Amino acid sequence: GDNSPLTTVKVYPNPSAGDFYIDFTSEEITGASMITITDARGMVVYTQNVTVTKGSNVFHIENMEAAPGMYYIQVSNGTATSNIVKHSLR
Repeated sequence: GDNSPLTTVKVYPNPSAGDFYIDFTSEEITGASMITITDARGMVVYTQNVTVTKGSNVFHIENMEAAPGMYYIQVSNGTATSNIVKHSLR
């Protein structure tokens, strides 16, 4: 894929116990968007509707109920999708 510098996703702390922040900066993904978190098998385990403003956004994920392991986080507004960032739940 095209790793565009227009969008960056950072997650901290990583690993976490299910309470973490997504630091999302985008020039192209704005407006009503959705955070999607999938597990290693591609099953969606968590979604959250968010409103993205141009520039830096920080979203707090609380009490994500999921088994320990590796998860994949992505933000999409329906037309554009961010890169995937890995997040480890312990």
